[in-house]
Amino acid sequence: MRFRVEETIFDFEYLDEAEQDRLMASWHKSVAVECLCHGERHILNPLLYVKQVNDGLFFANYPSNAKNNVRHDYKCRYNRQGYRSLLQDKGVQVIDDEIRVNLDMDPSRPKSEKAAGPASAKLTDIKPRGKSEPTDRKVQLTTLFFTMLQEFKVTEFRPGGKRNIASRLYKIAKIIKVNGMPLFDMLYVADNKANWPKRDKHQFIIGWGRRSMPAIAHPTNPKFVRLPISSVDDPERLVTELTVLRSIYEQCTNPVPDVDSGYYVLFRGPTKKGDTNIWDRQLCFIPAEEQRTRIPVDSSAEAGLIQYLAEGRRHFERPLIGNVTELFSEQRIDIILHDTEPKTIIALDEGGSILQKKQDGYVGKGFQFIAWDGKDSFPL
Repeated sequence: MRFRVEETIFDFEYLDEAEQDRLMASWHKSVAVECLCHGERHILNPLLYVKQVNDGLFFANYPSNAKNNVRHDYKCRYNRQGYRSLLQDKGVQVIDDEIRVNLDMDPSRPKSEKAAGPASAKLTDIKPRGKSEPTDRKVQLTTLFFTMLQEFKVTEFRPGGKRNIASRLYKIAKIIKVNGMPLFDMLYVADNKANWPKRDKHQFIIGWGRRSMPAIAHPTNPKFVRLPISSVDDPERLVTELTVLRSIYEQCTNPVPDVDSGYYVLFRGPTKKGDTNIWDRQLCFIPAEEQRTRIPVDSSAEAGLIQYLAEGRRHFERPLIGNVTELFSEQRIDIILHDTEPKTIIALDEGGSILQKKQDGYVGKGFQFIAWDGKDSFPL
């Protein structure tokens, strides 16, 4: 995220969290901040101001943006009519500066059954709701996790920028409520610090793992396994062996079998109203590119392309909810290069008429377009 204040550009990708907080505190209530989501050469940029929400500082839109029809880029998290408008279709409510989620505890369980089931982690599985469905419908665990990653731009890679995935996840958790409870209070992210999850506190656990390093038997209780969890900021750093119910672990499958690495996301909670115990409810494995970005992917070809672009020091973005523009939001997600003029969109070749439709649609909006079949040499 890049901003301009009094002709000085601040790129938060290159600043640690303490420096970001210091700048936002100095801008609080008194400074108009230009959002450079369209690029620094854009003539009329939307304005933001810094407001306090609970104990944190966050950006909010000036009312003049809507009044003067000054809009953010479609993918910008401050665009309420862009990417964030899709969240409501997935059951995620954005009210003022708070995100509210009623989490689906048993996503694969038919209403007539009582047994819990696993959550699916395939990026393309999530379908938008029809207009007749209620807006307070329950949210998939993966949708919540994708929202967290996309809100703080883990989906964007900028050469030289600091990834700081764990700190970004903790920061966005400050404005999220899950089933009426502050997510920050129950969140544990495996990072580079010597901290371990506490079962009586941490109900939402995020870590890095490899399917080639499966869980091992618990030494004393056969109903549990121990799952190796590494840092999301350094996958080579083993943080802990997480104790998980064997039945929950065995229901967690890899939706992209030829991608070995990715995020484990575990949610713990009561099984019924009035239950004071905390049980393992859902475990998801979300495949992602490991070497440079930790961006979730839908295929090994996509993981290879993302790693290639990162190693080539390209500035690019791969959304998780919606697409790179308002077009084709229900089709396979594309990648956008921000370092070309005009910007370039790369689409993995799905065959059929959709590829031609994408080319016509994107070129018609002024983008360059590249289709890649995932087999030949990389397109750039």
